[in-house]
Amino acid sequence: MMELNANLNLYRYFVAVYNARNFTRASEILSIGVPAVFRGIKELEKQVNAKLFVSLPRGVVPTKEADDLYRMVSPALNTLFKAEELINSFDENSEGTIRIACTTNLSTYYLVSHIQQFNKKYKNIQFDIVKVSINESIKLLKEHDVDFVVSALPLNEVDFKIIKIDKQTSTFFASKEFANKHGIKATIPIEQFEKLPYIAIKGHGEYKKPIVTVGTHEAAYLFVKNNVGVGWCIEQFLEINHPDEPIVKFKVNGLTLREYSYDCYYRKDYLPKPVAVFLELLNKPINIGV
Repeated sequence: MMELNANLNLYRYFVAVYNARNFTRASEILSIGVPAVFRGIKELEKQVNAKLFVSLPRGVVPTKEADDLYRMVSPALNTLFKAEELINSFDENSEGTIRIACTTNLSTYYLVSHIQQFNKKYKNIQFDIVKVSINESIKLLKEHDVDFVVSALPLNEVDFKIIKIDKQTSTFFASKEFANKHGIKATIPIEQFEKLPYIAIKGHGEYKKPIVTVGTHEAAYLFVKNNVGVGWCIEQFLEINHPDEPIVKFKVNGLTLREYSYDCYYRKDYLPKPVAVFLELLNKPINIGV
């Protein structure tokens, strides 16, 4: 069996010259110089041990050997080019899954609005989001089990790249009914706040002793909605999940609400095209609900 030792580019040059019947036009198609095309054809002729083109005053004519070679090579090259195009392309019809590790539940609220916006255009892209610890997120990213990590704490790994993403703000909130009953305005004194029953989310928003501690934003929202007390949450949670509900957001004099800043980490050595497009979106402001 003859060893296949010809450079694939030589066949690209060959097909271009065969179709154009002219070295200059072929070089324009290939976006390379005429001498490089000429040298490539000569190298291919040497490797296949056959003359492929006969020169004429206004171009070239393929030989019988060139005709035979073209019939075999052209379909194979077209298949390769289509495969390259498929791998490198990403459009509205592309399919796939973007896998994300979040080190806190709060970071998912940042992602929701961006995912919503992304899926308006790329409807066939799915998202797989997992809540893990810092150490687990590093392990998953190193082993290519997730595409990127969203974390409030630094991942001190030299193999990762970082994108600084927006901060999330938090707020105190109450139902309109509860707010009217207890005289809650846009800003209230801390003395008034201390007298109100308070719903806390475990690990977050622990600004006073609560009457109820829950594990999620949604659970806190249900208690507040049913007039059990006032609560604390990330503002984006209300904007995304309950935009039209009769809720009053308020501040407390003497208490500074925490801002949550997250960074996005991904591997330096590989970034799938859908993930790259989504990460570009993370750097842009999103109008929730638009």
